[in-house]
Amino acid sequence: PGPAVEIDPEIAPLPIGMAETVEEADGADGAAVWFWALGDMLPLACETAARLRADGMRCGVVNARFIKPLDTERLWAQARQGARFVTLENGAVAGGFGTAVREALAAGGFDAPVRSYGWPDEFVGQGSTPQLMQDHGLTPERLAQKVANCYAVATH
Repeated sequence: PGPAVEIDPEIAPLPIGMAETVEEADGADGAAVWFWALGDMLPLACETAARLRADGMRCGVVNARFIKPLDTERLWAQARQGARFVTLENGAVAGGFGTAVREALAAGGFDAPVRSYGWPDEFVGQGSTPQLMQDHGLTPERLAQKVANCYAVATH
């Protein structure tokens, strides 16, 4: 028997510290909301951004890939355009990825708004991942409402 998966012999190297723009913030004028997501939170970021786009908000999505080193070049380029940020992480928000994003923005001289979503800094309890995410408001519907409220855009 062979391996359980077929390995691509031509795997492209992943540059350390380089994030990937998954969805551009195209469309209307005005500052965009950029979702910076880590790992398995990327689909949630994409679904939430799609909901907000449907309501007229200009959104883009970045797969951060790394917490350290953080892609400050990409982050600062977005901040120069007046971006507002949303971070999503599958970890405690307190002292997590969102904090690193805030620190990087401050180090670059930016005072851009950042809203961070993930798990609370407390015992989360037991249950299936979808149920726990529902319980803690980590669904596309709830996040779209929260982001729209923070950044003043009506949702349906």
